[in-house]
Amino acid sequence: MLKFLDQTVYVQIEKDAFSLLHVQRNQKFHLQSPVPFSAQLAVGQLKPAVDILKEALAEVYLDSLFRVSPVVVVHQVYLAEGVPEDRVLRELAFGAGARRVHIWSGPVLSTEQLLAKAYERGA
Repeated sequence: MLKFLDQTVYVQIEKDAFSLLHVQRNQKFHLQSPVPFSAQLAVGQLKPAVDILKEALAEVYLDSLFRVSPVVVVHQVYLAEGVPEDRVLRELAFGAGARRVHIWSGPVLSTEQLLAKAYERGA
């Protein structure tokens, strides 16, 4: 059984979309935004991106009795070649209801790495 507050969601930012993984349940979700939020930046328009991420997190916790504020690991996949948009990514995750936010840049994290909290060590 999951600890109530030990919930982590891995969010990969794609072009106008989010792919989410609820780490402890190993459940994947994908939500395409009906309104573009990407342009020359992965998150060029914060408000539509926050709205769609809120919707995506609600879908993750659809079968939950209580809404949990998860730890969110944000991974900018789209336009990742440049400097990550750390401040915007933090605002995005906190605005969508995250309890704590970690920004990850590098290769895609596996479920095992996420469970081991590799994003906290940077390895």
